[in-house]
Amino acid sequence: MSKAPRIALFISSAALAVLAIAVLIFTVFVDVNAYKPWIESVVSSAIGMDVRIGGRMRISLLPDLHVSLGDVHISRHGTDIVSAQRVNLGIQLLPLLHKDVRFGHVALEQAVFTVERGRDGHLNLESAPSHDASTTGTLPVIDMTKVTFANTTLSYIDQASDARYTLESCDLDVNQLQLSSGTHSELLDKLSFTAQLACKILRQDKLTIADLHLGIEGHGGVYRVDNASAAQLVYSGADGAVTATQLKADARQLVFSKAERDLPGGLNLFGNIAIGTIHTRNLVMSDVQASVVGKAGSFDFDPLSMRIFAGQASGKLHADLAGSVPVYHLRYTLSKFRIEEFTKSIAGAKRAEGAMNLSTDLMLQGKTVNELRRSAAGTVSLSGTDLALHGIDLDRQLTQFESSQSFNLVDAGALFFAGPFGPALTKGYNFASLLHGAGGNSRIRVLISDWRVDHGVARARDVALATRAHRLALKGRLDFVRQRYDDVTVALIDTHGCAMAQQKIHGPFGKPQVEKINVLTSLSAPVVKLFKQTLNWVTGKHCEVFYAGSVQPPS
Repeated sequence: MSKAPRIALFISSAALAVLAIAVLIFTVFVDVNAYKPWIESVVSSAIGMDVRIGGRMRISLLPDLHVSLGDVHISRHGTDIVSAQRVNLGIQLLPLLHKDVRFGHVALEQAVFTVERGRDGHLNLESAPSHDASTTGTLPVIDMTKVTFANTTLSYIDQASDARYTLESCDLDVNQLQLSSGTHSELLDKLSFTAQLACKILRQDKLTIADLHLGIEGHGGVYRVDNASAAQLVYSGADGAVTATQLKADARQLVFSKAERDLPGGLNLFGNIAIGTIHTRNLVMSDVQASVVGKAGSFDFDPLSMRIFAGQASGKLHADLAGSVPVYHLRYTLSKFRIEEFTKSIAGAKRAEGAMNLSTDLMLQGKTVNELRRSAAGTVSLSGTDLALHGIDLDRQLTQFESSQSFNLVDAGALFFAGPFGPALTKGYNFASLLHGAGGNSRIRVLISDWRVDHGVARARDVALATRAHRLALKGRLDFVRQRYDDVTVALIDTHGCAMAQQKIHGPFGKPQVEKINVLTSLSAPVVKLFKQTLNWVTGKHCEVFYAGSVQPPS
Protein backbone atom coordinates (compact mmCIF):
# COMPACT_ATOMS: atom_id res chain seq x y z
CA MET A 1 0.00 0.00 0.00
CA SER A 2 1.38 3.44 -0.94
CA LYS A 3 2.01 6.11 1.62
CA ALA A 4 -0.99 8.35 0.74
CA PRO A 5 -3.69 5.67 1.15
CA ARG A 6 -2.13 4.55 4.40
CA ILE A 7 -2.23 8.11 5.72
CA ALA A 8 -5.90 8.43 4.66
CA LEU A 9 -6.78 5.15 6.35
CA PHE A 10 -4.98 6.24 9.53
CA ILE A 11 -6.78 9.57 9.57
CA SER A 12 -10.18 7.94 9.04
CA SER A 13 -9.54 5.36 11.75
CA ALA A 14 -8.34 8.02 14.15
CA ALA A 15 -11.36 10.21 13.42
CA LEU A 16 -13.70 7.27 13.97
CA ALA A 17 -11.95 6.50 17.28
CA VAL A 18 -12.22 10.13 18.36
CA LEU A 19 -15.91 10.12 17.41
CA ALA A 20 -16.50 6.94 19.39
CA ILE A 21 -14.69 8.40 22.42
CA ALA A 22 -16.70 11.60 22.13
CA VAL A 23 -19.99 9.69 21.98
CA LEU A 24 -18.88 7.53 24.92
CA ILE A 25 -18.04 10.60 27.02
CA PHE A 26 -21.35 12.16 25.95
CA THR A 27 -23.34 9.11 27.01
CA VAL A 28 -21.57 8.87 30.37
CA PHE A 29 -21.42 12.48 31.48
CA VAL A 30 -24.34 14.15 29.67
CA ASP A 31 -28.05 13.69 30.37
CA VAL A 32 -29.35 12.97 26.85
CA ASN A 33 -32.94 13.42 27.96
CA ALA A 34 -32.27 17.15 28.27
CA TYR A 35 -31.95 17.19 24.48
CA LYS A 36 -35.36 15.62 23.80
CA PRO A 37 -37.07 18.91 22.78
CA TRP A 38 -34.26 19.62 20.30
CA ILE A 39 -34.37 16.09 18.88
CA GLU A 40 -38.17 16.25 18.59
CA SER A 41 -37.93 19.57 16.74
CA VAL A 42 -35.22 18.37 14.32
CA VAL A 43 -36.98 15.09 13.49
CA SER A 44 -40.38 16.80 13.18
CA SER A 45 -38.97 19.23 10.63
CA ALA A 46 -37.26 16.43 8.73
CA ILE A 47 -40.36 14.25 8.26
CA GLY A 48 -43.04 16.94 8.23
CA MET A 49 -44.94 15.49 11.19
CA ASP A 50 -45.09 16.14 14.92
CA VAL A 51 -42.76 13.86 16.90
CA ARG A 52 -43.01 13.50 20.67
CA ILE A 53 -40.91 11.32 22.98
CA GLY A 54 -42.84 10.66 26.18
CA GLY A 55 -40.40 8.17 27.75
CA ARG A 56 -36.69 8.16 28.52
CA MET A 57 -33.86 8.13 26.01
CA ARG A 58 -30.81 5.89 26.27
CA ILE A 59 -27.62 5.77 24.21
CA SER A 60 -25.05 2.98 23.93
CA LEU A 61 -22.12 2.24 21.64
CA LEU A 62 -22.09 -1.52 21.05
CA PRO A 63 -21.94 -2.68 18.32
CA ASP A 64 -22.86 0.70 16.72
CA LEU A 65 -24.32 3.85 18.12
CA HIS A 66 -27.60 2.68 19.61
CA VAL A 67 -30.43 5.01 20.65
CA SER A 68 -33.46 3.76 22.58
CA LEU A 69 -36.58 5.92 22.83
CA GLY A 70 -39.58 5.23 25.06
CA ASP A 71 -43.23 6.11 24.35
CA VAL A 72 -42.81 7.66 20.89
CA HIS A 73 -45.69 9.38 19.08
CA ILE A 74 -45.73 10.63 15.48
CA SER A 75 -48.81 12.66 14.61
CA ARG A 76 -50.32 15.16 12.22
CA HIS A 77 -52.98 17.70 13.14
CA GLY A 78 -53.16 16.27 16.64
CA THR A 79 -53.95 12.69 15.54
CA ASP A 80 -51.47 9.87 16.09
CA ILE A 81 -50.26 8.10 12.97
CA VAL A 82 -47.62 6.03 14.78
CA SER A 83 -47.21 5.30 18.46
CA ALA A 84 -44.73 2.85 19.94
CA GLN A 85 -43.92 1.77 23.47
CA ARG A 86 -40.26 1.63 22.48
CA VAL A 87 -38.18 2.53 19.41
CA ASN A 88 -34.60 1.28 19.05
CA LEU A 89 -32.35 2.97 16.50
CA GLY A 90 -28.99 1.67 15.29
CA ILE A 91 -26.89 4.48 13.79
CA GLN A 92 -23.77 3.78 11.71
CA LEU A 93 -20.74 5.58 13.15
CA LEU A 94 -18.61 5.96 10.00
CA PRO A 95 -21.11 8.08 7.98
CA LEU A 96 -21.30 10.47 10.94
CA LEU A 97 -17.79 11.62 9.99
CA HIS A 98 -19.36 13.14 6.87
CA LYS A 99 -22.32 14.53 8.81
CA ASP A 100 -24.48 11.82 7.26
CA VAL A 101 -26.91 10.09 9.61
CA ARG A 102 -27.58 6.52 8.46
CA PHE A 103 -29.69 4.06 10.38
CA GLY A 104 -28.41 0.49 10.30
CA HIS A 105 -31.63 -0.81 11.81
CA VAL A 106 -34.87 0.40 13.38
CA ALA A 107 -36.97 -1.69 15.76
CA LEU A 108 -40.41 -0.79 17.11
CA GLU A 109 -42.07 -2.62 19.98
CA GLN A 110 -45.84 -2.65 20.64
CA ALA A 111 -46.46 -0.06 17.94
CA VAL A 112 -49.79 1.13 16.55
CA PHE A 113 -49.96 2.44 12.97
CA THR A 114 -53.09 4.25 11.79
CA VAL A 115 -53.25 5.13 8.09
CA GLU A 116 -56.35 7.06 7.09
CA ARG A 117 -57.53 7.99 3.62
CA GLY A 118 -59.77 11.07 3.58
CA ARG A 119 -62.76 11.74 1.38
CA ASP A 120 -60.49 13.88 -0.80
CA GLY A 121 -58.36 10.81 -1.58
CA HIS A 122 -55.29 11.89 0.37
CA LEU A 123 -53.58 9.87 3.09
CA ASN A 124 -52.82 11.25 6.52
CA LEU A 125 -49.18 10.35 5.77
CA GLU A 126 -49.08 13.04 3.12
CA SER A 127 -48.71 16.77 3.42
CA ALA A 128 -51.87 18.83 3.11
CA PRO A 129 -53.08 18.84 -0.51
CA SER A 130 -52.20 21.93 -2.51
CA HIS A 131 -53.10 23.23 -5.96
CA ASP A 132 -49.54 24.45 -6.34
CA ALA A 133 -47.38 21.54 -7.49
CA SER A 134 -44.26 23.36 -6.33
CA THR A 135 -45.34 23.03 -2.70
CA THR A 136 -45.95 19.29 -2.90
CA GLY A 137 -44.14 17.54 -0.01
CA THR A 138 -41.00 15.61 -0.85
CA LEU A 139 -40.08 12.17 0.38
CA PRO A 140 -37.09 11.70 2.68
CA VAL A 141 -34.26 9.53 1.35
CA ILE A 142 -34.11 6.29 3.35
CA ASP A 143 -31.56 3.47 3.18
CA MET A 144 -31.84 0.96 6.04
CA THR A 145 -30.54 -2.56 6.39
CA LYS A 146 -33.33 -3.80 8.63
CA VAL A 147 -36.60 -2.60 10.16
CA THR A 148 -38.57 -4.76 12.59
CA PHE A 149 -41.96 -4.37 14.24
CA ALA A 150 -42.90 -6.58 17.19
CA ASN A 151 -46.46 -7.06 18.52
CA THR A 152 -47.74 -4.31 16.26
CA THR A 153 -51.26 -3.18 15.29
CA LEU A 154 -51.88 -1.81 11.79
CA SER A 155 -55.12 0.02 10.89
CA TYR A 156 -56.28 1.40 7.55
CA ILE A 157 -59.39 3.59 7.41
CA ASP A 158 -61.05 4.72 4.18
CA GLN A 159 -63.51 7.53 4.89
CA ALA A 160 -64.90 7.47 1.34
CA SER A 161 -66.08 3.84 1.56
CA ASP A 162 -66.39 3.77 5.37
CA ALA A 163 -64.12 0.69 5.38
CA ARG A 164 -61.72 -0.18 8.18
CA TYR A 165 -59.02 -2.87 8.09
CA THR A 166 -57.16 -3.83 11.27
CA LEU A 167 -54.19 -6.19 11.60
CA GLU A 168 -53.57 -7.26 15.20
CA SER A 169 -50.58 -8.84 16.98
CA CYS A 170 -48.28 -8.51 13.97
CA ASP A 171 -44.55 -9.15 13.60
CA LEU A 172 -42.96 -7.54 10.55
CA ASP A 173 -39.36 -7.90 9.34
CA VAL A 174 -38.31 -5.52 6.56
CA ASN A 175 -34.94 -5.84 4.87
CA GLN A 176 -33.08 -3.47 2.55
CA LEU A 177 -35.63 -0.67 2.93
CA GLN A 178 -34.85 2.06 0.41
CA LEU A 179 -36.79 5.19 -0.46
CA SER A 180 -35.41 7.51 -3.12
CA SER A 181 -36.17 11.19 -3.45
CA GLY A 182 -39.53 12.18 -4.92
CA THR A 183 -42.96 13.53 -4.06
CA HIS A 184 -45.49 11.89 -1.76
CA SER A 185 -47.60 10.87 -4.75
CA GLU A 186 -44.63 8.80 -5.96
CA LEU A 187 -44.27 6.88 -2.68
CA LEU A 188 -45.20 3.45 -4.06
CA ASP A 189 -42.91 3.91 -7.08
CA LYS A 190 -39.91 5.07 -5.05
CA LEU A 191 -40.09 2.38 -2.37
CA SER A 192 -38.06 -0.85 -2.43
CA PHE A 193 -37.90 -3.59 0.21
CA THR A 194 -38.38 -7.25 1.08
CA ALA A 195 -40.54 -8.18 4.05
CA GLN A 196 -42.11 -11.01 6.02
CA LEU A 197 -45.41 -10.34 7.81
CA ALA A 198 -47.16 -12.54 10.38
CA CYS A 199 -50.40 -11.43 12.07
CA LYS A 200 -52.73 -13.30 14.39
CA ILE A 201 -55.89 -11.52 13.23
CA LEU A 202 -57.12 -9.36 10.34
CA ARG A 203 -60.53 -7.74 10.80
CA GLN A 204 -62.69 -5.89 8.30
CA ASP A 205 -66.34 -5.29 9.17
CA LYS A 206 -67.86 -8.82 9.01
CA LEU A 207 -64.63 -10.46 7.84
CA THR A 208 -62.03 -12.08 10.11
CA ILE A 209 -58.83 -13.81 8.96
CA ALA A 210 -56.75 -15.79 11.47
CA ASP A 211 -53.03 -16.62 11.46
CA LEU A 212 -52.03 -14.62 8.39
CA HIS A 213 -48.52 -15.02 6.92
CA LEU A 214 -47.06 -13.52 3.76
CA GLY A 215 -43.87 -12.43 2.11
CA ILE A 216 -43.68 -9.16 0.15
CA GLU A 217 -41.09 -7.83 -2.25
CA GLY A 218 -41.38 -4.37 -3.77
CA HIS A 219 -39.33 -2.43 -6.28
CA GLY A 220 -40.23 0.53 -8.49
CA GLY A 221 -43.98 0.25 -7.94
CA VAL A 222 -44.11 -3.48 -8.72
CA TYR A 223 -44.82 -5.82 -5.80
CA ARG A 224 -44.70 -9.56 -5.42
CA VAL A 225 -46.53 -11.51 -2.72
CA ASP A 226 -45.17 -14.98 -2.03
CA ASN A 227 -46.33 -17.79 0.23
CA ALA A 228 -49.35 -15.92 1.55
CA SER A 229 -51.37 -18.17 3.82
CA ALA A 230 -54.05 -18.08 6.49
CA ALA A 231 -55.41 -20.77 8.77
CA GLN A 232 -59.02 -19.57 8.61
CA LEU A 233 -61.32 -16.94 7.10
CA VAL A 234 -64.80 -16.25 8.52
CA TYR A 235 -67.39 -13.94 6.94
CA SER A 236 -70.51 -13.38 9.06
CA GLY A 237 -73.35 -12.28 6.78
CA ALA A 238 -77.11 -11.95 7.16
CA ASP A 239 -77.60 -15.40 5.61
CA GLY A 240 -75.16 -17.08 7.99
CA ALA A 241 -71.42 -17.52 8.28
CA VAL A 242 -69.03 -18.54 5.51
CA THR A 243 -65.87 -20.24 6.76
CA ALA A 244 -62.79 -20.98 4.67
CA THR A 245 -59.74 -22.91 5.85
CA GLN A 246 -56.21 -23.54 4.60
CA LEU A 247 -55.93 -20.45 2.40
CA LYS A 248 -52.87 -19.93 0.21
CA ALA A 249 -52.09 -17.30 -2.42
CA ASP A 250 -49.27 -15.76 -4.35
CA ALA A 251 -49.17 -12.69 -6.55
CA ARG A 252 -46.40 -12.93 -9.10
CA GLN A 253 -47.07 -9.33 -10.02
CA LEU A 254 -48.83 -6.68 -7.94
CA VAL A 255 -48.74 -3.16 -9.39
CA PHE A 256 -50.38 0.03 -8.17
CA SER A 257 -51.21 2.20 -11.16
CA LYS A 258 -49.86 5.75 -11.15
CA ALA A 259 -53.05 6.99 -12.79
CA GLU A 260 -55.41 5.59 -10.13
CA ARG A 261 -55.22 6.26 -6.40
CA ASP A 262 -58.25 4.17 -5.47
CA LEU A 263 -58.37 0.50 -4.59
CA PRO A 264 -59.18 -1.69 -6.36
CA GLY A 265 -59.18 0.56 -9.45
CA GLY A 266 -55.46 1.20 -9.23
CA LEU A 267 -54.50 -2.41 -8.56
CA ASN A 268 -53.12 -4.71 -11.26
CA LEU A 269 -52.18 -8.26 -10.35
CA PHE A 270 -51.41 -11.72 -11.64
CA GLY A 271 -51.43 -14.71 -9.28
CA ASN A 272 -53.04 -17.85 -7.88
CA ILE A 273 -55.40 -18.73 -5.03
CA ALA A 274 -55.97 -22.07 -3.28
CA ILE A 275 -58.43 -22.84 -0.46
CA GLY A 276 -58.75 -26.16 1.35
CA THR A 277 -62.46 -25.96 2.26
CA ILE A 278 -65.31 -23.44 2.22
CA HIS A 279 -68.29 -24.09 4.51
CA THR A 280 -71.65 -22.33 4.23
CA ARG A 281 -74.93 -23.18 5.92
CA ASN A 282 -75.93 -25.62 3.17
CA LEU A 283 -72.80 -26.25 1.18
CA VAL A 284 -69.23 -27.52 1.51
CA MET A 285 -66.67 -26.79 -1.21
CA SER A 286 -63.17 -28.26 -1.21
CA ASP A 287 -59.95 -28.02 -3.17
CA VAL A 288 -60.82 -24.54 -4.48
CA GLN A 289 -58.24 -23.23 -6.95
CA ALA A 290 -58.13 -20.22 -9.23
CA SER A 291 -55.77 -18.17 -11.34
CA VAL A 292 -56.52 -14.46 -11.09
CA VAL A 293 -55.65 -11.58 -13.40
CA GLY A 294 -56.66 -8.06 -12.41
CA LYS A 295 -56.36 -4.72 -14.13
CA ALA A 296 -57.94 -1.34 -13.41
CA GLY A 297 -60.50 -2.83 -11.00
CA SER A 298 -61.51 -5.71 -13.28
CA PHE A 299 -60.60 -9.23 -12.10
CA ASP A 300 -60.84 -12.55 -13.91
CA PHE A 301 -60.71 -15.81 -11.96
CA ASP A 302 -60.04 -18.20 -14.83
CA PRO A 303 -59.85 -21.11 -14.50
CA LEU A 304 -61.86 -21.50 -11.30
CA SER A 305 -62.29 -25.05 -10.00
CA MET A 306 -63.50 -26.86 -6.86
CA ARG A 307 -65.09 -30.06 -5.56
CA ILE A 308 -68.78 -29.94 -4.56
CA PHE A 309 -70.92 -32.95 -3.55
CA ALA A 310 -68.14 -35.26 -4.78
CA GLY A 311 -68.38 -33.66 -8.25
CA GLN A 312 -65.92 -31.46 -10.11
CA ALA A 313 -66.89 -27.84 -10.71
CA SER A 314 -65.04 -25.72 -13.24
CA GLY A 315 -65.65 -22.35 -14.82
CA LYS A 316 -64.76 -18.69 -14.57
CA LEU A 317 -65.74 -15.59 -12.61
CA HIS A 318 -65.40 -12.03 -13.89
CA ALA A 319 -65.63 -9.32 -11.24
CA ASP A 320 -65.72 -5.64 -12.22
CA LEU A 321 -65.11 -3.64 -9.04
CA ALA A 322 -64.08 -0.34 -10.64
CA GLY A 323 -67.55 1.23 -10.64
CA SER A 324 -69.72 2.36 -7.76
CA VAL A 325 -71.60 -0.98 -7.89
CA PRO A 326 -69.67 -4.27 -8.29
CA VAL A 327 -70.68 -6.39 -11.30
CA TYR A 328 -70.11 -10.17 -11.50
CA HIS A 329 -70.43 -12.73 -14.28
CA LEU A 330 -70.28 -16.36 -13.12
CA ARG A 331 -70.13 -19.27 -15.54
CA TYR A 332 -69.47 -22.79 -14.31
CA THR A 333 -70.47 -26.41 -14.63
CA LEU A 334 -70.64 -29.00 -11.86
CA SER A 335 -70.11 -32.36 -13.52
CA LYS A 336 -71.18 -35.75 -12.19
CA PHE A 337 -71.91 -34.59 -8.67
CA ARG A 338 -73.51 -37.20 -6.43
CA ILE A 339 -77.13 -36.54 -5.59
CA GLU A 340 -76.73 -38.64 -2.43
CA GLU A 341 -74.25 -36.06 -1.13
CA PHE A 342 -76.72 -33.30 -1.88
CA THR A 343 -79.76 -34.98 -0.29
CA LYS A 344 -77.79 -35.35 2.93
CA SER A 345 -77.88 -31.57 3.20
CA ILE A 346 -81.70 -31.39 3.04
CA ALA A 347 -82.78 -34.82 4.31
CA GLY A 348 -80.03 -35.67 6.76
CA ALA A 349 -79.42 -39.08 5.20
CA LYS A 350 -78.64 -40.76 1.91
CA ARG A 351 -82.03 -41.00 0.17
CA ALA A 352 -81.01 -40.90 -3.46
CA GLU A 353 -78.15 -42.12 -5.63
CA GLY A 354 -76.78 -41.16 -9.00
CA ALA A 355 -74.73 -38.62 -10.89
CA MET A 356 -76.10 -35.24 -11.98
CA ASN A 357 -74.84 -32.20 -13.88
CA LEU A 358 -75.44 -28.56 -13.03
CA SER A 359 -74.59 -25.56 -15.21
CA THR A 360 -74.90 -21.88 -14.36
CA ASP A 361 -74.46 -18.67 -16.33
CA LEU A 362 -75.42 -15.68 -14.19
CA MET A 363 -74.88 -11.92 -14.20
CA LEU A 364 -75.15 -10.19 -10.82
CA GLN A 365 -74.46 -6.75 -9.44
CA GLY A 366 -74.59 -5.17 -6.02
CA LYS A 367 -72.81 -4.79 -2.70
CA THR A 368 -75.12 -6.92 -0.55
CA VAL A 369 -76.69 -10.37 -0.87
CA ASN A 370 -80.12 -8.77 -1.42
CA GLU A 371 -78.79 -6.54 -4.19
CA LEU A 372 -77.11 -9.50 -5.88
CA ARG A 373 -80.30 -11.55 -5.61
CA ARG A 374 -82.46 -8.76 -7.12
CA SER A 375 -80.12 -8.28 -10.07
CA ALA A 376 -79.54 -11.96 -10.93
CA ALA A 377 -80.02 -12.75 -14.61
CA GLY A 378 -79.08 -15.77 -16.71
CA THR A 379 -79.69 -19.51 -16.75
CA VAL A 380 -79.49 -22.41 -14.29
CA SER A 381 -79.87 -25.99 -15.46
CA LEU A 382 -79.83 -29.37 -13.69
CA SER A 383 -79.95 -32.76 -15.40
CA GLY A 384 -79.52 -36.42 -14.53
CA THR A 385 -80.33 -39.91 -15.80
CA ASP A 386 -80.80 -43.31 -14.22
CA LEU A 387 -81.22 -42.02 -10.66
CA ALA A 388 -82.25 -44.20 -7.71
CA LEU A 389 -84.62 -42.86 -5.05
CA HIS A 390 -84.77 -44.78 -1.78
CA GLY A 391 -87.63 -44.80 0.69
CA ILE A 392 -90.48 -44.33 -1.78
CA ASP A 393 -91.77 -46.07 -4.91
CA LEU A 394 -92.98 -43.18 -7.06
CA ASP A 395 -94.60 -45.41 -9.69
CA ARG A 396 -96.57 -47.28 -7.02
CA GLN A 397 -97.57 -44.04 -5.30
CA LEU A 398 -98.67 -42.45 -8.57
CA THR A 399 -100.57 -45.59 -9.61
CA GLN A 400 -102.40 -45.60 -6.27
CA PHE A 401 -102.94 -41.85 -6.66
CA GLU A 402 -104.84 -42.51 -9.86
CA SER A 403 -107.45 -44.29 -7.79
CA SER A 404 -107.14 -42.62 -4.35
CA GLN A 405 -105.67 -39.20 -5.24
CA SER A 406 -103.93 -39.23 -1.86
CA PHE A 407 -100.42 -38.51 -3.10
CA ASN A 408 -99.14 -34.92 -2.77
CA LEU A 409 -97.80 -33.87 -6.19
CA VAL A 410 -96.02 -30.81 -4.77
CA ASP A 411 -93.86 -33.12 -2.66
CA ALA A 412 -92.38 -34.44 -5.87
CA GLY A 413 -91.36 -30.88 -6.66
CA ALA A 414 -88.47 -31.45 -4.28
CA LEU A 415 -86.69 -33.25 -7.09
CA PHE A 416 -87.21 -30.31 -9.46
CA PHE A 417 -86.06 -27.68 -7.01
CA ALA A 418 -83.30 -29.77 -5.46
CA GLY A 419 -80.26 -28.92 -7.55
CA PRO A 420 -80.64 -25.25 -8.47
CA PHE A 421 -82.67 -23.86 -5.58
CA GLY A 422 -83.19 -26.51 -2.89
CA PRO A 423 -81.41 -24.79 0.04
CA ALA A 424 -83.25 -21.51 -0.57
CA LEU A 425 -86.69 -23.16 -0.60
CA THR A 426 -86.55 -25.44 2.42
CA LYS A 427 -87.31 -22.73 4.97
CA GLY A 428 -91.07 -23.13 5.12
CA TYR A 429 -91.97 -26.28 3.21
CA ASN A 430 -90.55 -29.69 3.96
CA PHE A 431 -89.56 -30.79 0.47
CA ALA A 432 -87.40 -33.44 2.08
CA SER A 433 -90.55 -35.26 3.20
CA LEU A 434 -90.66 -37.05 -0.15
CA LEU A 435 -87.34 -38.58 0.72
CA HIS A 436 -88.84 -40.07 3.88
CA GLY A 437 -91.53 -42.04 2.05
CA ALA A 438 -93.48 -45.17 2.88
CA GLY A 439 -90.83 -47.60 1.68
CA GLY A 440 -89.68 -49.00 -1.61
CA ASN A 441 -87.41 -47.62 -4.31
CA SER A 442 -87.80 -45.59 -7.47
CA ARG A 443 -85.88 -45.31 -10.70
CA ILE A 444 -85.86 -41.88 -12.30
CA ARG A 445 -85.08 -42.42 -15.97
CA VAL A 446 -84.40 -38.76 -16.63
CA LEU A 447 -84.72 -35.45 -14.77
CA ILE A 448 -84.43 -31.99 -16.31
CA SER A 449 -84.66 -28.75 -14.32
CA ASP A 450 -83.92 -25.84 -16.65
CA TRP A 451 -84.62 -22.26 -15.51
CA ARG A 452 -84.30 -18.74 -16.89
CA VAL A 453 -83.48 -16.04 -14.31
CA ASP A 454 -84.37 -12.39 -14.88
CA HIS A 455 -84.08 -9.66 -12.21
CA GLY A 456 -84.06 -12.24 -9.45
CA VAL A 457 -87.07 -14.21 -10.73
CA ALA A 458 -86.50 -17.79 -11.96
CA ARG A 459 -88.95 -19.04 -14.62
CA ALA A 460 -89.26 -22.75 -15.41
CA ARG A 461 -88.35 -23.41 -19.06
CA ASP A 462 -88.09 -27.20 -19.16
CA VAL A 463 -88.74 -28.85 -15.79
CA ALA A 464 -89.84 -32.51 -15.75
CA LEU A 465 -88.94 -36.04 -14.71
CA ALA A 466 -89.87 -39.49 -15.96
CA THR A 467 -90.05 -42.76 -14.06
CA ARG A 468 -90.63 -46.13 -15.70
CA ALA A 469 -94.37 -45.44 -16.05
CA HIS A 470 -95.09 -41.76 -15.33
CA ARG A 471 -94.10 -38.20 -16.11
CA LEU A 472 -94.29 -35.19 -13.81
CA ALA A 473 -93.72 -31.60 -14.95
CA LEU A 474 -93.60 -28.15 -13.37
CA LYS A 475 -94.44 -24.64 -14.56
CA GLY A 476 -94.27 -21.27 -12.84
CA ARG A 477 -91.83 -18.81 -11.32
CA LEU A 478 -89.75 -18.51 -8.18
CA ASP A 479 -89.51 -14.88 -7.09
CA PHE A 480 -86.30 -14.50 -5.07
CA VAL A 481 -86.79 -10.73 -4.80
CA ARG A 482 -90.08 -11.02 -2.91
CA GLN A 483 -89.21 -14.53 -1.65
CA ARG A 484 -92.41 -16.04 -3.07
CA TYR A 485 -93.74 -18.91 -5.19
CA ASP A 486 -95.40 -17.31 -8.21
CA ASP A 487 -98.05 -19.53 -9.85
CA VAL A 488 -95.99 -22.71 -9.43
CA THR A 489 -97.85 -25.83 -10.62
CA VAL A 490 -96.78 -29.47 -10.50
CA ALA A 491 -98.70 -31.79 -12.84
CA LEU A 492 -99.00 -35.46 -13.68
CA ILE A 493 -99.00 -35.50 -17.49
CA ASP A 494 -100.01 -38.00 -20.13
CA THR A 495 -98.21 -39.07 -23.29
CA HIS A 496 -99.39 -35.93 -25.13
CA GLY A 497 -98.08 -33.55 -22.45
CA CYS A 498 -101.60 -32.85 -21.14
CA ALA A 499 -102.13 -32.43 -17.41
CA MET A 500 -104.21 -35.24 -15.92
CA ALA A 501 -103.93 -33.77 -12.43
CA GLN A 502 -102.20 -30.74 -11.06
CA GLN A 503 -101.46 -29.02 -7.78
CA LYS A 504 -100.38 -25.44 -7.09
CA ILE A 505 -98.13 -23.87 -4.48
CA HIS A 506 -97.98 -20.13 -3.89
CA GLY A 507 -97.14 -17.56 -1.24
CA PRO A 508 -93.95 -16.82 0.73
CA PHE A 509 -91.07 -19.27 0.75
CA GLY A 510 -91.24 -19.21 4.52
CA LYS A 511 -94.95 -20.06 4.74
CA PRO A 512 -96.32 -21.30 1.40
CA GLN A 513 -99.88 -22.40 0.68
CA VAL A 514 -100.44 -25.71 -1.12
CA GLU A 515 -103.79 -26.05 -2.84
CA LYS A 516 -105.79 -29.23 -3.20
CA ILE A 517 -105.14 -31.42 -6.21
CA ASN A 518 -107.20 -30.56 -9.26
CA VAL A 519 -108.03 -33.70 -11.30
CA LEU A 520 -108.53 -32.71 -14.92
CA THR A 521 -109.21 -36.13 -16.49
CA SER A 522 -110.23 -39.52 -15.22
CA LEU A 523 -107.25 -41.35 -13.80
CA SER A 524 -108.74 -44.61 -12.60
CA ALA A 525 -110.47 -46.11 -15.63
CA PRO A 526 -108.01 -47.09 -18.39
CA VAL A 527 -110.83 -48.20 -20.74
CA VAL A 528 -112.60 -44.87 -20.37
CA LYS A 529 -109.32 -42.98 -20.88
CA LEU A 530 -108.58 -44.97 -24.03
CA PHE A 531 -112.10 -44.28 -25.32
CA LYS A 532 -111.73 -40.51 -24.66
CA GLN A 533 -108.36 -40.38 -26.34
CA THR A 534 -109.77 -42.19 -29.39
CA LEU A 535 -112.78 -39.87 -29.45
CA ASN A 536 -110.53 -36.79 -29.26
CA TRP A 537 -108.42 -38.14 -32.12
CA VAL A 538 -111.51 -38.77 -34.27
CA THR A 539 -113.14 -35.43 -33.50
CA GLY A 540 -109.89 -33.47 -33.70
CA LYS A 541 -110.30 -32.17 -30.15
CA HIS A 542 -107.01 -31.84 -28.29
CA CYS A 543 -106.14 -30.88 -24.72
CA GLU A 544 -104.21 -27.79 -23.73
CA VAL A 545 -100.59 -28.95 -23.59
CA PHE A 546 -99.04 -28.44 -20.16
CA TYR A 547 -95.58 -29.73 -21.04
CA ALA A 548 -93.75 -29.84 -24.38
CA GLY A 549 -90.17 -30.16 -23.21
CA SER A 550 -87.35 -32.61 -23.77
CA VAL A 551 -88.37 -35.37 -21.33
CA GLN A 552 -90.03 -38.08 -23.41
CA PRO A 553 -92.98 -40.16 -22.12
CA PRO A 554 -92.39 -43.73 -20.90
CA SER A 555 -92.33 -46.24 -23.73
